[in-house]
Amino acid sequence: MCRIKNSIIVALALLCLVGLSNCQQISVDTHTITQKVSPDLFGIFYEEINHAGYGGIYAELVQNRDFEAPVSDASFIAANPTQPLKDVPFNQYISLQSVAHPTFFVRHCDYLAYISGIANTQDRKDSTFLITPSLLQPSNAHTISFESLDFPGYYLRHQNFRLHLEQNDGSQQFKFDSSFSLVPAKHKSYPNAYMFESINYPNYYLNFNSQSDPQTCPNLGTKYDIFLSPFVNSSGFILNSTFAFTKPDFVPTIPAWSASASNPNNQKNIALSITHNHPLTPNATASLLVNISNSFTSKGSSDYVYIQNTGYWGMNIVAGQSYNFSFYIRRISGPSSSFEFDMWLQRADGGHVSHQYTFGFLGPFNGSWEHSYGVIQPTISDSNCSLIMAFRQGGLELGLDFVSLFPHTTFKNSPNGNRVDLMNLVADLRPKFVRFPGGCYIEGNSMLNSYQWKKTIGPLPTRPGHQGVWNYWSNDGMGYYEYLRWIEQIGAKAIWVFNIGISFTEYIPLAQLGPQIQDAIDSIEFANGDPKNNYWASLRAQYGHPEPFNLSIMALGNEDCYKFPLNVYTDRANAFASAIKSRYPYMKLIVNCQQALTSLNTSQIDFWDYHVYSSADWFINNRDTFKNYPTTGPRVFVSEYAMTSNAGIGNLIAAISEAAFMTGLVKYSHAAPIASYAPLFVNVNDRYWNPDAIQFNSSSTAPTPSYWTQKLFSLYTGSGLLATKDVGLNNMAYVATRGVNEQGREVVWLTTVNWEGNAKFVDIALSGGRYGNNVVVRRLSGSSPGLQNTLANPHVVVPVTTNLPYASPLRMQFPAYSLIILEFTISS
Repeated sequence: MCRIKNSIIVALALLCLVGLSNCQQISVDTHTITQKVSPDLFGIFYEEINHAGYGGIYAELVQNRDFEAPVSDASFIAANPTQPLKDVPFNQYISLQSVAHPTFFVRHCDYLAYISGIANTQDRKDSTFLITPSLLQPSNAHTISFESLDFPGYYLRHQNFRLHLEQNDGSQQFKFDSSFSLVPAKHKSYPNAYMFESINYPNYYLNFNSQSDPQTCPNLGTKYDIFLSPFVNSSGFILNSTFAFTKPDFVPTIPAWSASASNPNNQKNIALSITHNHPLTPNATASLLVNISNSFTSKGSSDYVYIQNTGYWGMNIVAGQSYNFSFYIRRISGPSSSFEFDMWLQRADGGHVSHQYTFGFLGPFNGSWEHSYGVIQPTISDSNCSLIMAFRQGGLELGLDFVSLFPHTTFKNSPNGNRVDLMNLVADLRPKFVRFPGGCYIEGNSMLNSYQWKKTIGPLPTRPGHQGVWNYWSNDGMGYYEYLRWIEQIGAKAIWVFNIGISFTEYIPLAQLGPQIQDAIDSIEFANGDPKNNYWASLRAQYGHPEPFNLSIMALGNEDCYKFPLNVYTDRANAFASAIKSRYPYMKLIVNCQQALTSLNTSQIDFWDYHVYSSADWFINNRDTFKNYPTTGPRVFVSEYAMTSNAGIGNLIAAISEAAFMTGLVKYSHAAPIASYAPLFVNVNDRYWNPDAIQFNSSSTAPTPSYWTQKLFSLYTGSGLLATKDVGLNNMAYVATRGVNEQGREVVWLTTVNWEGNAKFVDIALSGGRYGNNVVVRRLSGSSPGLQNTLANPHVVVPVTTNLPYASPLRMQFPAYSLIILEFTISS
């Protein structure tokens, strides 16, 4: 065999010398496997970014179905507030205006409260609060609390007599510290103003008296610290303790929901607001209040007021499909003992795409929650639809919660499942693993908004949701259980990225880390435990999966080496690693960076994370990055990589340069055995990160060229790396592997990458075996490096498969900007 192989190489070299060959050759010894290729090499990284899940693969069509999403700040309209309000505006968004400094308002910055001026949209958000009845129960009309608009669940609270913005931890002490008695202003000039007396420090009032340190929050300009101070009967103290309720200078809007009327003159007769009174569940407390004026009287079937949900940039409705519509309603007050409303789906032009469905209710209006549902079967297809709920009675006050429209058909027909077309694209990649659910998404801007898996399981209405770091609300309908389920359904391993007590802005003290470590332990039990003897595993069984998910890899945080001093990360990573490995020695653990290894017990660490986003030149020139990396101890997990410089929305040269880099991943998989492109999805209506592998809107998809690169490598990389040589090869990358194809035949795959703008002519010579008469050629290429796929034209750059007769040597033309994989069948 060796003599034949060497003869071919010598012959090709002689042809080159006498001018009969093009001087570029690749020879492959198909018999000699130099090392194994990692069986888990190519996977995917799923992060909740770009509306990948909510408005993406998660099939729910109603946006903000539980009304928990923060009100929008899109409609700030002026710089000055209106006149002070006479009545206490419970469950409304307000600002607190200082009477001593009328242009100054109570606001928060870095979780401390000040009074200062407001100049921009962020200032207005920071100075806007929801007035709620006191967190202490029972409350009354004279005790209140202040919840932040910007950070739902955070309240103004005094601690050590300084006013802070802090997360409600549910304790009785927090409820006392965040509750205040309303006291009419003690200054005659301000009849509509109030002072705020502490509940647990009677005769102590919120007060400011001196300018604060200019080094803190310098963007606020002149500002004053707010304290809790004992009452002093002086005009200065009274003025500095007196505030007026003012309407903030914006109109809060409820994301994705609006109210209107078929007759524009009746639009004033319907109003929507968010309330936290009488919650449907203790954890998800928001619901929608619908108030329809007594002055509204319907004059016929075409005269109605209505509420509308537009979904995520329009709902894709398909004729002949079934959709499950469900909602909770609370009939608070009305003119009669019966009540009904109509529901339908309509196009943007107002035309109906479904029949009109009537939901009727009998009995008294007692304010209790009722659940109702129906199956909607549209008759017309349209990709930009809305859900309409229409009312023809006046004098109604209603509560609504968890309004859902869910396709009956989901991926693998799973309840509470995923969108079929997007999941098919993911499954077609045949990923060996899925890293989930982030990314920065698991960290949160604060620990409050970090990914907390226990809040993402259980009945859907009980899940509170949270604000993701990518500027939109996650309702957590696709929670920890649903992630594990769909990852299993596509035949991949789960790599669970867990928050170890570090967010973008804060970290949990080591002494208080115990509950977070226990959450990690419980997450493993939920995934793998025995339902007969573990509570969390029993929940998994209740949800329909008694068998374990066989979770075997976890990442300890994400990019946490760089937010704070390195020891903040390593101290916590060591604590988590020790706790996990002591109970689950089989669990493979990933840390966030190579430099952390010097401070870690590396016997407990299996991988370290490597992220790179760069240019085409970087990926081409660094394809041998891992050539000399150690193959013992913790190895490399290339969990995020993509060309992002001059990549357009995902162009051809990005895919080609990444392919060049991936040939190195195949060659050196002994050092870097797992790798995933990032990110996976982008809804084109929220392209926060660019580029991404799969573009989509409500009805269409357009995989980028990089998606096709990932698919080609995933499907056509073998299990053994073959010995190769080349002669005269310039500016090309290649790798050869041996494996088994989809038909069960043993094959050789030769992967070549030409990133230059001219074609290359190369002779391919195989030795070490006999080969079939047919060569399968899979090619991804184009005439220009900037070519890209769009929703309007998704097939500009896609793989093309052709066949060639086998010859030895095989004269090949490798086009400009091309990735080509040749498949040779090995004959028995």
